[in-house]
Amino acid sequence: MINGPSPNETALTLAAFLYAHELYHYRFDAHCLQMEATGGLPVYRPYRRLVANRPINEWHEESIANFYGLKAVQPSPKFSYPQPICDYLWDLVAYSPGAYAGGIDKQQRARKEHMAQQASAAFGNAGPTVWQDLVKSTIRTGMGLSKPRESTLSSYLHLDNCPVYWIDWVKGGKSVLVPYAASVAEINNDFIRRYLAGVQDHHSDHSYYRIDNGEKVKLPNPHRADLTNREFNNIIGKAGMTSPQFYRERDRTSVWRKGVPRSPVLPPRFPSKGGAS
Repeated sequence: MINGPSPNETALTLAAFLYAHELYHYRFDAHCLQMEATGGLPVYRPYRRLVANRPINEWHEESIANFYGLKAVQPSPKFSYPQPICDYLWDLVAYSPGAYAGGIDKQQRARKEHMAQQASAAFGNAGPTVWQDLVKSTIRTGMGLSKPRESTLSSYLHLDNCPVYWIDWVKGGKSVLVPYAASVAEINNDFIRRYLAGVQDHHSDHSYYRIDNGEKVKLPNPHRADLTNREFNNIIGKAGMTSPQFYRERDRTSVWRKGVPRSPVLPPRFPSKGGAS
């Protein structure tokens, strides 16, 4: 795409959409399994069996998962994904088969109610009505995807503990994602010291550097190969950059070798008090 989003911006946007979509599935699965563990009654397998035997337009969980996927790539005060890719994803969902297309609906309440009925169908003929209503009400508490709703989950099942695996795309025997990966060595030696004109502030258990906009950043542990996502976002945020901006500058500077230190200097996106880390 001429003058459009870079391959990396596209990959990041798609990954954000897919991550939120799959995280919603994890959220509800974890909720159902927790109900089984605490109540001793089967929820997860009967629900999955019922949905698998229903037509695709009744796969309401897919609609809600797509809704949260689209929500994850919407512009926010902190970060924005390339609009052309967001528009593409909206169209992709809108023209998907069955319930998948319902992800474009701004209100998912009715679909969540249908989903609650499906998940509680196994209890339709068991116990008094008040007990069935209690089961359905408990199931409803697991239908949102937000940090405040995590209070209904055991700490072991919190969203941050969801296992995540990235399956690399290999072409011609080589990873096409490696050129976009930023290692600890690259961040410490090139991005912070060369591009951000970082100078050492002090050293304790970690090295701390003062960068061009006055912010103080903690260098990742040099004995590890890769940064954590939290470390990466913290460092580029203090540098005043978004992830797409980071990778655009990475390309422009030939991996922090040309046109460094940067100009102009950007203010931090999330300034810390007094520039402290």
